[in-house]
Amino acid sequence: MQPHNPISSAQAQAQLADHIRNPALPAPPGIAPERLAVYTRLVRNNIKSFLDLCFSDSSLLADSEQWQGWQNRFLIEAHPESPFFNDIPPQFLAYLNSLPQHERPSENMLAVMDFETALLHAETAIQPDSDGRWHEHSVLSWAPAARLQYYPCDFVSIGPEQIEDSPCHVLTWRNRSNEVYYRTIEGTDLFLLQHFQRQSDTFTNLLAGLQELLPEQDVAELLKPAVNDWVDAGVLLTTKSTDGTIQT
Repeated sequence: MQPHNPISSAQAQAQLADHIRNPALPAPPGIAPERLAVYTRLVRNNIKSFLDLCFSDSSLLADSEQWQGWQNRFLIEAHPESPFFNDIPPQFLAYLNSLPQHERPSENMLAVMDFETALLHAETAIQPDSDGRWHEHSVLSWAPAARLQYYPCDFVSIGPEQIEDSPCHVLTWRNRSNEVYYRTIEGTDLFLLQHFQRQSDTFTNLLAGLQELLPEQDVAELLKPAVNDWVDAGVLLTTKSTDGTIQT
Protein backbone atom coordinates (compact mmCIF):
# COMPACT_ATOMS: atom_id res chain seq x y z
CA MET A 1 0.00 0.00 0.00
CA GLN A 2 1.35 3.42 -0.92
CA PRO A 3 1.87 5.77 2.06
CA HIS A 4 -0.68 8.59 2.37
CA ASN A 5 0.89 12.01 1.90
CA PRO A 6 -1.51 14.71 3.16
CA ILE A 7 -1.31 18.05 1.41
CA SER A 8 -0.08 21.07 3.33
CA SER A 9 -2.32 23.87 4.52
CA ALA A 10 -0.91 26.17 1.83
CA GLN A 11 -1.59 23.59 -0.86
CA ALA A 12 -5.15 23.10 0.41
CA GLN A 13 -5.76 26.86 0.37
CA ALA A 14 -4.39 27.15 -3.15
CA GLN A 15 -6.55 24.23 -4.29
CA LEU A 16 -9.60 25.81 -2.65
CA ALA A 17 -8.92 29.16 -4.35
CA ASP A 18 -8.49 27.45 -7.73
CA HIS A 19 -11.75 25.53 -7.23
CA ILE A 20 -13.64 28.73 -6.33
CA ARG A 21 -12.34 30.45 -9.45
CA ASN A 22 -13.17 27.42 -11.58
CA PRO A 23 -15.53 24.86 -9.99
CA ALA A 24 -14.59 22.37 -12.72
CA LEU A 25 -11.20 21.89 -11.00
CA PRO A 26 -10.75 19.34 -8.17
CA ALA A 27 -11.88 20.45 -4.73
CA PRO A 28 -9.55 20.13 -1.72
CA PRO A 29 -10.21 17.03 0.39
CA GLY A 30 -11.93 17.16 3.74
CA ILE A 31 -14.65 19.71 2.93
CA ALA A 32 -18.24 18.56 2.73
CA PRO A 33 -19.48 19.07 -0.86
CA GLU A 34 -22.59 20.98 0.21
CA ARG A 35 -20.55 23.37 2.38
CA LEU A 36 -18.02 23.86 -0.40
CA ALA A 37 -20.78 24.61 -2.92
CA VAL A 38 -22.28 27.28 -0.64
CA TYR A 39 -18.89 28.88 0.01
CA THR A 40 -17.94 28.84 -3.67
CA ARG A 41 -21.25 30.37 -4.70
CA LEU A 42 -20.97 33.03 -1.99
CA VAL A 43 -17.45 34.13 -2.97
CA ARG A 44 -18.11 34.15 -6.70
CA ASN A 45 -21.41 36.02 -6.28
CA ASN A 46 -19.74 38.61 -4.02
CA ILE A 47 -17.03 39.26 -6.58
CA LYS A 48 -19.52 39.48 -9.44
CA SER A 49 -21.83 41.74 -7.41
CA PHE A 50 -18.95 44.09 -6.67
CA LEU A 51 -18.03 44.21 -10.37
CA ASP A 52 -21.67 44.90 -11.25
CA LEU A 53 -21.77 47.71 -8.69
CA CYS A 54 -18.51 49.31 -9.81
CA PHE A 55 -19.34 49.04 -13.52
CA SER A 56 -23.03 49.88 -13.22
CA ASP A 57 -23.01 52.09 -16.34
CA SER A 58 -20.49 50.34 -18.58
CA SER A 59 -22.01 46.89 -18.04
CA LEU A 60 -25.20 48.18 -19.71
CA LEU A 61 -23.22 48.67 -22.93
CA ALA A 62 -22.95 44.88 -23.34
CA ASP A 63 -25.62 42.21 -23.26
CA SER A 64 -26.03 40.15 -20.09
CA GLU A 65 -24.50 36.99 -21.57
CA GLN A 66 -21.37 38.83 -22.71
CA TRP A 67 -20.94 40.49 -19.33
CA GLN A 68 -21.31 37.25 -17.39
CA GLY A 69 -18.95 35.52 -19.79
CA TRP A 70 -16.22 38.11 -19.21
CA GLN A 71 -16.68 37.79 -15.44
CA ASN A 72 -16.36 34.00 -15.56
CA ARG A 73 -13.30 34.14 -17.81
CA PHE A 74 -11.71 36.69 -15.49
CA LEU A 75 -12.13 34.42 -12.48
CA ILE A 76 -10.76 31.40 -14.34
CA GLU A 77 -8.02 32.92 -16.49
CA ALA A 78 -6.78 35.97 -14.56
CA HIS A 79 -6.50 34.23 -11.15
CA PRO A 80 -7.38 37.32 -9.05
CA GLU A 81 -5.77 36.93 -5.64
CA SER A 82 -6.09 40.25 -3.84
CA PRO A 83 -8.01 40.05 -0.54
CA PHE A 84 -9.23 43.62 -1.10
CA PHE A 85 -12.37 43.99 -3.19
CA ASN A 86 -11.27 47.48 -4.28
CA ASP A 87 -8.41 45.84 -6.19
CA ILE A 88 -10.74 43.60 -8.21
CA PRO A 89 -12.27 46.16 -10.65
CA PRO A 90 -8.89 47.48 -11.90
CA GLN A 91 -7.70 43.87 -12.30
CA PHE A 92 -10.86 43.03 -14.23
CA LEU A 93 -10.35 46.03 -16.51
CA ALA A 94 -6.69 45.12 -17.06
CA TYR A 95 -7.74 41.58 -17.96
CA LEU A 96 -10.30 42.80 -20.51
CA ASN A 97 -7.70 45.11 -22.06
CA SER A 98 -5.36 42.12 -22.44
CA LEU A 99 -7.83 40.12 -24.54
CA PRO A 100 -7.58 40.00 -28.34
CA GLN A 101 -9.50 42.85 -29.92
CA HIS A 102 -12.31 40.63 -31.21
CA GLU A 103 -12.90 39.17 -27.72
CA ARG A 104 -12.84 42.27 -25.58
CA PRO A 105 -15.38 45.10 -25.08
CA SER A 106 -15.54 48.06 -27.46
CA GLU A 107 -13.10 50.92 -26.93
CA ASN A 108 -15.96 53.15 -25.81
CA MET A 109 -17.03 50.61 -23.19
CA LEU A 110 -13.45 50.21 -21.96
CA ALA A 111 -13.21 54.00 -21.64
CA VAL A 112 -16.33 54.15 -19.47
CA MET A 113 -14.99 51.27 -17.36
CA ASP A 114 -11.72 53.12 -16.86
CA PHE A 115 -13.69 56.17 -15.73
CA GLU A 116 -15.65 54.07 -13.25
CA THR A 117 -12.45 52.65 -11.75
CA ALA A 118 -11.20 56.25 -11.42
CA LEU A 119 -14.34 57.10 -9.44
CA LEU A 120 -13.70 54.10 -7.16
CA HIS A 121 -10.10 55.26 -6.74
CA ALA A 122 -11.24 58.78 -5.88
CA GLU A 123 -13.56 57.38 -3.22
CA THR A 124 -11.06 55.03 -1.58
CA ALA A 125 -7.57 56.53 -2.04
CA ILE A 126 -5.76 57.64 1.11
CA GLN A 127 -4.53 61.21 0.99
CA PRO A 128 -3.31 63.78 3.53
CA ASP A 129 -5.52 66.44 5.03
CA SER A 130 -5.42 69.91 3.51
CA ASP A 131 -7.13 73.07 4.74
CA GLY A 132 -6.84 74.87 1.40
CA ARG A 133 -4.33 77.49 2.55
CA TRP A 134 -1.49 78.34 0.20
CA HIS A 135 0.71 81.18 -1.01
CA GLU A 136 2.82 81.78 -4.10
CA HIS A 137 5.83 79.93 -2.64
CA SER A 138 3.87 76.92 -1.35
CA VAL A 139 4.84 73.56 -2.82
CA LEU A 140 1.67 72.30 -4.51
CA SER A 141 1.29 68.55 -5.08
CA TRP A 142 -1.21 66.40 -6.96
CA ALA A 143 -3.80 64.81 -4.65
CA PRO A 144 -3.48 60.99 -4.55
CA ALA A 145 -7.25 60.57 -5.08
CA ALA A 146 -7.29 62.70 -8.25
CA ARG A 147 -6.91 61.38 -11.80
CA LEU A 148 -6.84 63.30 -15.07
CA GLN A 149 -7.34 60.96 -18.01
CA TYR A 150 -7.64 61.35 -21.78
CA TYR A 151 -10.47 59.42 -23.44
CA PRO A 152 -11.15 59.00 -27.17
CA CYS A 153 -14.89 59.58 -26.60
CA ASP A 154 -17.10 61.85 -24.50
CA PHE A 155 -19.46 60.04 -22.12
CA VAL A 156 -19.61 62.87 -19.56
CA SER A 157 -21.34 65.71 -21.38
CA ILE A 158 -24.54 63.72 -22.02
CA GLY A 159 -24.00 60.41 -20.22
CA PRO A 160 -22.95 56.85 -21.10
CA GLU A 161 -26.35 56.20 -22.68
CA GLN A 162 -25.30 58.50 -25.56
CA ILE A 163 -21.54 58.47 -26.10
CA GLU A 164 -20.13 61.09 -28.46
CA ASP A 165 -17.15 60.29 -30.68
CA SER A 166 -15.15 63.31 -29.58
CA PRO A 167 -12.05 63.11 -27.37
CA CYS A 168 -11.97 64.69 -23.95
CA HIS A 169 -9.99 64.90 -20.73
CA VAL A 170 -11.87 63.90 -17.57
CA LEU A 171 -10.83 64.77 -14.02
CA THR A 172 -12.02 62.68 -11.08
CA TRP A 173 -11.25 63.70 -7.50
CA ARG A 174 -12.37 63.77 -3.86
CA ASN A 175 -12.69 67.15 -2.23
CA ARG A 176 -11.73 68.13 1.31
CA SER A 177 -15.21 67.13 2.52
CA ASN A 178 -14.68 63.60 1.10
CA GLU A 179 -17.17 64.12 -1.73
CA VAL A 180 -16.33 62.60 -5.13
CA TYR A 181 -16.61 64.77 -8.24
CA TYR A 182 -15.81 64.58 -11.95
CA ARG A 183 -15.82 66.95 -14.92
CA THR A 184 -14.30 67.45 -18.33
CA ILE A 185 -11.21 69.68 -18.39
CA GLU A 186 -9.89 71.94 -21.14
CA GLY A 187 -8.06 75.19 -21.79
CA THR A 188 -6.09 76.81 -18.97
CA ASP A 189 -7.29 74.27 -16.41
CA LEU A 190 -6.03 71.40 -18.58
CA PHE A 191 -2.57 72.96 -18.94
CA LEU A 192 -2.39 73.71 -15.23
CA LEU A 193 -3.53 70.30 -14.01
CA GLN A 194 -1.34 68.40 -16.46
CA HIS A 195 1.64 70.35 -15.14
CA PHE A 196 0.95 69.49 -11.51
CA GLN A 197 0.04 65.90 -12.34
CA ARG A 198 3.57 65.48 -13.69
CA GLN A 199 5.37 67.22 -10.82
CA SER A 200 5.04 69.17 -7.60
CA ASP A 201 5.83 72.85 -8.04
CA THR A 202 5.31 76.33 -6.65
CA PHE A 203 3.17 78.97 -8.31
CA THR A 204 6.20 81.27 -8.39
CA ASN A 205 8.31 78.76 -10.29
CA LEU A 206 5.53 77.92 -12.74
CA LEU A 207 4.85 81.59 -13.36
CA ALA A 208 8.53 82.38 -14.00
CA GLY A 209 8.72 79.73 -16.72
CA LEU A 210 5.56 80.94 -18.41
CA GLN A 211 6.57 84.59 -18.33
CA GLU A 212 9.68 83.73 -20.31
CA LEU A 213 7.49 82.14 -22.97
CA LEU A 214 4.75 84.80 -22.87
CA PRO A 215 6.48 88.03 -21.82
CA GLU A 216 3.69 90.33 -22.99
CA GLN A 217 0.79 88.57 -21.24
CA ASP A 218 -0.40 88.87 -17.66
CA VAL A 219 -0.14 85.16 -16.94
CA ALA A 220 -0.48 85.58 -13.19
CA GLU A 221 -3.92 87.15 -13.50
CA LEU A 222 -5.05 84.14 -15.55
CA LEU A 223 -3.46 81.34 -13.53
CA LYS A 224 -3.75 82.43 -9.90
CA PRO A 225 -7.57 82.16 -9.67
CA ALA A 226 -7.39 78.73 -11.34
CA VAL A 227 -4.74 77.50 -8.89
CA ASN A 228 -6.80 78.81 -5.99
CA ASP A 229 -9.90 76.99 -7.25
CA TRP A 230 -8.09 73.64 -7.56
CA VAL A 231 -6.44 73.99 -4.14
CA ASP A 232 -9.84 74.79 -2.67
CA ALA A 233 -11.35 71.77 -4.47
CA GLY A 234 -8.69 69.45 -3.03
CA VAL A 235 -7.07 68.51 -6.33
CA LEU A 236 -3.85 70.36 -5.44
CA LEU A 237 -2.50 69.94 -1.91
CA THR A 238 -0.04 71.96 0.13
CA THR A 239 2.69 70.21 2.11
CA LYS A 240 2.61 70.88 5.85
CA SER A 241 5.34 70.54 8.43
CA THR A 242 4.81 68.71 11.73
CA ASP A 243 3.85 71.96 13.49
CA GLY A 244 1.06 72.61 10.98
CA THR A 245 2.72 75.42 9.04
CA ILE A 246 2.74 75.46 5.25
CA GLN A 247 6.02 74.28 3.73
CA THR A 248 7.71 76.57 1.22
